[in-house]
Amino acid sequence: SASSAAVWDTRAAAAEAARHNRAIESTSRTSAEAAMLNAQTSRQRYTATGLAATMKPEAWDLVLRPALADKQGWAMFISTPQHFNWFYDIYQLGETRQPDWASWQHPTWDNPYIAESEIEAARRDMSDGDFAQEFAASFTAVGGAVFPELSADRLWYLRPMPVELAAQFSRTTIGMDWGTTPRHRSAVVCDARLPSGTVWRRSPWETTSGSANDWFAEAERCKRDYGANHARVDRSQSSALDHLRSLGFEAEKGIADVEARIGYFKGLVLRRNIFFDSNNPGMVAHYNRLCSYHRDKEGKIVEEDDDDVDAGMYAIGDLVSYRTPRAENNGQPSTLFTAPKPLVGKVGR
Repeated sequence: SASSAAVWDTRAAAAEAARHNRAIESTSRTSAEAAMLNAQTSRQRYTATGLAATMKPEAWDLVLRPALADKQGWAMFISTPQHFNWFYDIYQLGETRQPDWASWQHPTWDNPYIAESEIEAARRDMSDGDFAQEFAASFTAVGGAVFPELSADRLWYLRPMPVELAAQFSRTTIGMDWGTTPRHRSAVVCDARLPSGTVWRRSPWETTSGSANDWFAEAERCKRDYGANHARVDRSQSSALDHLRSLGFEAEKGIADVEARIGYFKGLVLRRNIFFDSNNPGMVAHYNRLCSYHRDKEGKIVEEDDDDVDAGMYAIGDLVSYRTPRAENNGQPSTLFTAPKPLVGKVGR
């Protein structure tokens, strides 16, 4: 099958792996089994994991990496891509030539033992996104992706914001979603709109602390650093509105209809009229979560790892539906976007 791989080694990983022709643990093991096995064999100087994309990052950070430290060992991660998760992050370390990392990628058709007729049959039977992921080892494909355009054209949407734009925004809004657990985190996302209607995402933030003080402190930071004066909050947290107003925000509940929120955001994406400031240290991870935001095969939104996605769409709903006064738009008529009709239906094979 198609696979991508990342190798970590304090002494040039890929070169040593090739030089010593190390054996690799069977990729038929589950990721949990592989992690347990490798943790138990910490006397070895290497570890290799199949299905690495299904592993939790903690397996590497807290178990495998420390186990290799005393031997100055190396690690190999092999997997079919699975959206833009932690495996994509470590793969990028090799792609960008970070010290001690190397990466490579091989689609199924590089394997001489897989018949071309089988590959073509799969191409006919599968959706383009699923085929790209499962057979082309592509990180750009997410089955059922709501915003596939973001994956397909990262360099257009994800870019450094020119410094001079900071003084030109006509409206800056934060979107807020509240949570207290790793599965449902607190999030604050700050977006700003130019008089032309173009939107820049300035800052994404989320935490598992469960602290309301942290949540409000981030709102205040966005007000101080980005000039945010408007806040849109998940309807279930409307009790936060009075406190936000006391902090100087014009605060209201965000748009309740998820398909309407998606429609507003999708409209900006299709117009290529939204950008994500890659200068912000948390923006790439946030952008990857947007790329991974998807529907199941029945067309329903999969609500996982999407707290900052929701928060951002609350902010977008305000900025897109807000009428720009003529005075802010050089005397031109106000710009008002209309959300496209939601795309709902079966997705997949």
